[in-house]
Amino acid sequence: MHFKSLAAALIVTLNLVLTPSPLQADSLKADAAAAGLDWIIGQWGDKATNGAAVKLSYQWRLDGHAVSVILAAPDRNAEGMIARNAKTQKIGYISVDNQGGGASGTVEPDSGNIVFKVTYSDGGTGEGKMAITHEQRGAETMKLIISDLSESGEVLATKMELELVKLKETPATGATGQ
Repeated sequence: MHFKSLAAALIVTLNLVLTPSPLQADSLKADAAAAGLDWIIGQWGDKATNGAAVKLSYQWRLDGHAVSVILAAPDRNAEGMIARNAKTQKIGYISVDNQGGGASGTVEPDSGNIVFKVTYSDGGTGEGKMAITHEQRGAETMKLIISDLSESGEVLATKMELELVKLKETPATGATGQ
């Protein structure tokens, strides 16, 4: 390839990369709002202690193309991300925790609920598959249901349930109030 051809190819490539595309994909935020699934966004805490024991946060990131997920619990803290694969259009989830564990899988709507179907490792010898269903119970409450997950992705027996309430943010600091 001659220098002029290489320079021309480089200019075309830079123009394609640097020129904003008018055909940008819809954001996850727009799709979630259209489907009525954006109710999950916000700060949540366990109902029994109003978030003193367990806090779960879902926040929009990257102009609404991703959601950060942060869990704070007595025995484990974890951070993850929900995003759509641009090629397959499937919505995925990946997380890591403070004990060397993590999870990855898919996020699927199910009759107004949101279901994470993941493969996990606890950082030790525990690993497996589970479903985490986020069931909207009202504008300010949800039930988190942890279930076994079959190899084929079918939600099986419930292992644990936790009632969560939406936590209020204090106006002065933006911090989550108890």
